[in-house]
Amino acid sequence: MEKVNVLDLIPQRTPFVMVDEILRVDEKEASTTFYIAEGNVMSRSGKFRAGGIIENIAQTAAVLAGYGYYKRGEEIPIGFIAGVKALIVKELPYIGDTVTTKIKLLKSLMNVLIIEGSMSNSEGKTLATSEIRIFIQA
Repeated sequence: MEKVNVLDLIPQRTPFVMVDEILRVDEKEASTTFYIAEGNVMSRSGKFRAGGIIENIAQTAAVLAGYGYYKRGEEIPIGFIAGVKALIVKELPYIGDTVTTKIKLLKSLMNVLIIEGSMSNSEGKTLATSEIRIFIQA
């Protein structure tokens, strides 16, 4: 995989970027890392909140969706979270943690992506899982 800047694939900008580095991306799967810095807008009381976890998984899905457009030299469309199903948060990560997020494309129906995502800590412990539907604006 060629080295691609995260900001070339997702529409979010600081302070709402919840992905730092792309580890892997292809047509069906993507994985990213994210360092949860002090002052992160999705953190409270020293922990990264569930909303941040959802946003991180969705932004990793945006990396997957955007990569195909990027490789074809096309403008990358904006996507929106259309639904969150079966969010299971086993443990909230702390400020100062680096998390790894993996997503897998389950289905692509017209302008909707259905993905399965998981977030783990640096020790490989699964912190959260979810299925998310992403609407891609045509």
